[in-house]
Amino acid sequence: MRIVDYTTQALWIPVFLLFALLAAWSDWTWLRYSAWILAGTVAFVTAGVIFFTSLGFTRDVDHVLLRVDDTTRTALAHLCGKKAFTSHQIKGIVHTHSLGSDFVIFDFKGGTGGTCQTIDIPRSGVLAFQELH
Repeated sequence: MRIVDYTTQALWIPVFLLFALLAAWSDWTWLRYSAWILAGTVAFVTAGVIFFTSLGFTRDVDHVLLRVDDTTRTALAHLCGKKAFTSHQIKGIVHTHSLGSDFVIFDFKGGTGGTCQTIDIPRSGVLAFQELH
């Protein structure tokens, strides 16, 4: 999606250039139509990019094994109604945009999270991520 976003931004340059040319040579009818057609097309594509980005279709996620400290593992088991998580490695999906924040957004995979599906885990309790392919 990043490539589409950058391409859309770059397409605005020819639109501005065509309108600059149109200001200099306003009597060229084909230039006027070309500028408005290109501007309309680029505006439509830009609206599509904004629509898909705002609805979360472009959210980057990674399938991981999550390794947490003992305190976090115990708290997760209590919170999610599980007897215990059997290891320090918990399978799921991490939302990569949350990796730089104080809480990591984690989705449990395949019902492994008990009553929890998505949970915010304190970054301080996360020891490591291992990406699964």
